[in-house]
Amino acid sequence: MTPRQEVVMKRRIRGDTAVQAAIVAVAMAACAPTREPPNEDANEPPFVQSTFTYKQIGDIPIEADVYRRDDDRPRPVLVWIHGGALMFGTRANPPYRLLDLCRVTGCVLISIDYRLAPDEELPAIIEDLEDAFAWIRDDGPGLFAADTDRIVVTGGSAGGYLTLASGHRVRPRPSALVSYWGYGALNTFDAEPSEWYRTFPLVSEEEAWSEGGPLYLYLRQQGLWTHVVSGFDPVTEAEQLVEYAPIDNVTADYPPTLLIHGTADTDVPFEESVTMAEELARHDVAYELMLVPEGSHGLGQGDPQSITEAHGRAMSFAHAHLFGDARPGEIEPLVAAHAAVDEGVRRAGEYDIDRALADFGRARSLEPRVTIPAGAWAVVCWRGGLLARAADVLEACDRAVELRPANLWFRSSRGLVRALLGDLEGAGQDLEPLIDRIQDPARRAEQRGWVDSLRAGRNPFTRAVLDSLRAQMGG
Repeated sequence: MTPRQEVVMKRRIRGDTAVQAAIVAVAMAACAPTREPPNEDANEPPFVQSTFTYKQIGDIPIEADVYRRDDDRPRPVLVWIHGGALMFGTRANPPYRLLDLCRVTGCVLISIDYRLAPDEELPAIIEDLEDAFAWIRDDGPGLFAADTDRIVVTGGSAGGYLTLASGHRVRPRPSALVSYWGYGALNTFDAEPSEWYRTFPLVSEEEAWSEGGPLYLYLRQQGLWTHVVSGFDPVTEAEQLVEYAPIDNVTADYPPTLLIHGTADTDVPFEESVTMAEELARHDVAYELMLVPEGSHGLGQGDPQSITEAHGRAMSFAHAHLFGDARPGEIEPLVAAHAAVDEGVRRAGEYDIDRALADFGRARSLEPRVTIPAGAWAVVCWRGGLLARAADVLEACDRAVELRPANLWFRSSRGLVRALLGDLEGAGQDLEPLIDRIQDPARRAEQRGWVDSLRAGRNPFTRAVLDSLRAQMGG
């Protein structure tokens, strides 16, 4: 028996406890506050989240989170499909921009889970995709007043692939699709071992298939991801992949599609979106392709203005297909507010704390319901701490930790700020939990030394230490 067969068999023998644990973790994460609760319009019903089981596999529920105004007014639907190589990821915490879109316009956002490889293979995953949309159309109007004549599908990475797959696997077809750094083919970017992933230390088969092993890294290093995830050999069984590959199933009635991709993506090359766009053009399907210069997977490190424009265009594209021409200009203030938040994060990264906080304030003045995510507050907290501007950024630190209490890096940043303000006990409480999570031995010893100093009644964050930390970050 191969290592792969052994680990899959172990999971199935013990009743899929790994899958059950993942579902429990998802449920817990879904209850945790991860974004700042925006100011609500007093004239609107509250924006609420509910969890539903859209199908049952044995004793395992496959679930969806539904976010909407708490009323019975029929509203169009925006579906989010999470990424994770079809191997990991959850429905928890859909993108805050999409939540804001639904909060401001009143559409319903549905974030779905699906079964994951290697415990299941691609046919089962696609079956879940089809079943999720059948449930939305059949039960959605009664359960959460979904207007199923207007459905826009969005997803990132593997979720982008599933978004594109919905364009030919789901009937009736969705109104439109937005694929973020996704792919339409299944036998191209993984046809050979990935040069990028082979720059990392090579993983053995035994290590990869061990519990908690770096399986995805191994599969990409060996060019085996498509085979393991789909169950089909992309060379000898290529014909078996055709029905699952969006690029091979484009017809003239494929939904209008927006494709967003970074040109420096080392996980899913941007050419995957380019070739999908070419196929859409060949069949006269309405499409847009937005490439972000130097953007990596997820657009990180890309041109900031291009990233903001891409996200703004995704919002406008989805809005147009959800509401048509009935509500022109409705989301322009929200798009501008998100751009202001992006600018604030960029300025905080450049240590311009005053202008960053001013940008956040400007965002709220443009659209009071805009979300300022925990990560944005965390950048202000950390960079402001390194500037010894603790009093100016403590509130930002508190907001980041309140929104993401499980994020130990955010807590550690607040610990530095607390130490500068003389709260040595609170600083130690924030800094200590991160110690065991730090992989680098020298960095771990440094963190432990800080905690020891705090326990001894000394603030370890001298000007020299702060300057050294800034230098390490290139600041």
